Amino acid sequence: MKEIIQLNDPQCPDYLDAIAAAEWNAIVPHLERLQLIHAIDTTALAMYCSAFSRWRDAEEKCKKYGEVVLSPKQNYPQVSSFFTVRNQAFDHMKKMLAEFGMTPASRKRLAIDAEDEANDAHWFKGTQWTESA
Repeated sequence: MKEIIQLNDPQCPDYLDAIAAAEWNAIVPHLERLQLIHAIDTTALAMYCSAFSRWRDAEEKCKKYGEVVLSPKQNYPQVSSFFTVRNQAFDHMKKMLAEFGMTPASRKRLAIDAEDEANDAHWFKGTQWTESA
């Protein structure tokens, strides 16, 4: 017997740290209200929340230690590892935000896609397709 996948009620994964879980709990109600998330999206949303947590941690460390630090052996300026982690997490977050319609441009795209689907459905309604010989 096949298992039925519930499309609603995504649950916050236990493996998310406190910051990632807090972000999950902050955004899921908004995504549910807009019908942009389902249980099947758990992994993708967890990826966003995990990146958010890394970004926040690296952002705090950049504030504390600076974005440019002195190398330990030769004492010359170099980009902080935290700066690199922060930027990589930020890029990952931007991609995942767009997946869930959490940027102005992606929301506009979603609205256009929904409108196009509605127009297509109206146009195809009552149309009968026949194969030509």
